[in-house]
Amino acid sequence: MASVSQHRRWMIGWMIIILVSGFDCARKKESEKILAAVGNQTLTVEEFKLRTELTLRPRYPALSDEDEKQLYLNNLIAEKLMAREGYQGEQEKRLIDNPVFQAQIRGIQEQSMRENLFMDLALKPVHVDSTEIQKVFALSGREYKVSFFSIHNDSLAGFVRSEIRKDPKQFENLFYENSPSEKIAQKTIKFRDPDPVVVHDSLFSKSLDVGQVIGPLQIEDNYYLLIKVDDWTYYPAVSEQDFNNRWAEVEKKLEEKKSIHTWRKYIAKVMKGKSVEFEEKTFLQMARIFFNIYGTRDKVIKNNLLKDFISTQGSEIRFDNQNVQSLMLDQPFFTLDGEVWTVRDFREAYMSHPLVFKNDFSNFKSFQREFHAALLDLIRDHYLTKEAYKRKLDQSPDVQRTTAMWKDAYVAAYHRDRYLSDIAKRADFDPDMMKGRINYLSLYVDSLQDKYQDKIKIDFNALRSIKLSDIDLYAIKPDMPYQAAAPGFPEYTQESKLDYARPIEKKAGDKRD
Repeated sequence: MASVSQHRRWMIGWMIIILVSGFDCARKKESEKILAAVGNQTLTVEEFKLRTELTLRPRYPALSDEDEKQLYLNNLIAEKLMAREGYQGEQEKRLIDNPVFQAQIRGIQEQSMRENLFMDLALKPVHVDSTEIQKVFALSGREYKVSFFSIHNDSLAGFVRSEIRKDPKQFENLFYENSPSEKIAQKTIKFRDPDPVVVHDSLFSKSLDVGQVIGPLQIEDNYYLLIKVDDWTYYPAVSEQDFNNRWAEVEKKLEEKKSIHTWRKYIAKVMKGKSVEFEEKTFLQMARIFFNIYGTRDKVIKNNLLKDFISTQGSEIRFDNQNVQSLMLDQPFFTLDGEVWTVRDFREAYMSHPLVFKNDFSNFKSFQREFHAALLDLIRDHYLTKEAYKRKLDQSPDVQRTTAMWKDAYVAAYHRDRYLSDIAKRADFDPDMMKGRINYLSLYVDSLQDKYQDKIKIDFNALRSIKLSDIDLYAIKPDMPYQAAAPGFPEYTQESKLDYARPIEKKAGDKRD
């Protein structure tokens, strides 16, 4: 049976593409619309919706919808004000100048560049005609109940495929003979679900019978799924509205599948002819280090090992943990297209591109496989990032806004924590003033609003036109180095009044409401 992480991977493995690109495309016309500005710091309508709709925002049932939007905007403006103060602070400057912090911000920027590369090359050019939609429209009304199990060995997958061809009824026997789990996994699959393309195509490209076995389907290297159809139910599109909704749903799904196919072809083209050779001794030593980092549930041990690995100065990394040997920074780690990458080179890349482990591991042997795959993903992204720089996507307004959003959020939070720490050291500090609607933090926000009121502007018409969803969402980007779609929602104040700001004046010819 697949592990929990494997189930999650099947279900939402491509959510990053569907979620982020879909959100961006829907908002593209709004991407340049400024909702609020604090001097040269801006908050667009798109960013406001991203921060309020794709993070877990606080709920205030006593407020009207308009007051609630104003309160959210107040907190996002407060974050910009905190960041503005932080950029001028001496202590905050240590954070901003810290190589690890700079590498993280660069990593966020480069991930955004790769996402924009995908949108430009794979998503925007996609076109689906009515003939393609009609071919799968009827099958899109099916809802399948399936049993499945995963296989993590190429040769075993070949054996299972051969046995299934002889007798599909062997599904259960093959599971019990080749899986350490006691129970076969089951799930329900709808057409709209974000399953891997190969799974979706297998279920919705032709009519399937109950009991039919599919696969093993290769999801990625050394990762296969064997699926059996337990049952299916057909839900017809009864009304005209149902028909139109399903038509749009099929069109969107086909666009997504085409874009993923195009993207994979592009990656194959970029990586064609590339080769990598690992130094076995260094690989095993590095794998042992990262097994100790990612294989422990003790956050203190993990953080200490990461700190030792990232922040060591000099020519050698020495670990306090006795299970991990010291490591020379100039030691060769792997050769990529004839260029030697040392431990130092890898460490620099890792600081901006944390490793992504897609599957669970139970021991050092299984971890080596996952570590190897994570390194190959880092190398792939290294080349994709190069392509993005060639296209000057670092200068894209969307990339620059995303980078500024994260940097402002980090600096603001650091400044807030430092401010509250300083308050707590004062002789007149009152612990009760850390609670309630009026507290030290809210008073500080009020003072910043007064200090910068001549620089704060809001497009009140744009704010009134925004309709927020009532559905709580927390968007993630699975299998990405930085998985949160947006920084956590900032809570600096519970005040909803915006009387400290001036309206953004319309430009000549601007017909916006």
